[in-house]
Amino acid sequence: MLESFVLKNIIILLIFITVSGCSSSIYIYLFNNTNFPIRAFGLEEDVLVAAGESKYIVAVNDFKLCVNSLSYEYSSQRNLPPGKYYGTEHLPKYSVHFQVEESGSLYLVMSNAELPIESVSQPKSFPVLPKEAGRCEI
Repeated sequence: MLESFVLKNIIILLIFITVSGCSSSIYIYLFNNTNFPIRAFGLEEDVLVAAGESKYIVAVNDFKLCVNSLSYEYSSQRNLPPGKYYGTEHLPKYSVHFQVEESGSLYLVMSNAELPIESVSQPKSFPVLPKEAGRCEI
């Protein structure tokens, strides 16, 4: 009976460890390199990001930005950056840093980069080009 109790608790503990370590959400930091505020829509909330400011959202698969009255959609799964671009500010979840341009393009930047960046070489599939989804209001 004691062995059954111990075995059951070990199984529950292993399930808990596995589930808690397998989160697919990611922190997406957005530096607003435009002359106007933008709105970022994450998993649970939307965030207003002033010009020259950096804030983050939490996303799982997709997220949206409202840039100069245009709504853009992005996939956080389609454009996976190389490992060196992942930040560790929120372990066990990772973070990725982008610079948002007026065109809606997202430039991948290192977590310790001085922003804004003027020009930087981008890995394959970057910068992320937006998919226009209509109009929006800040």
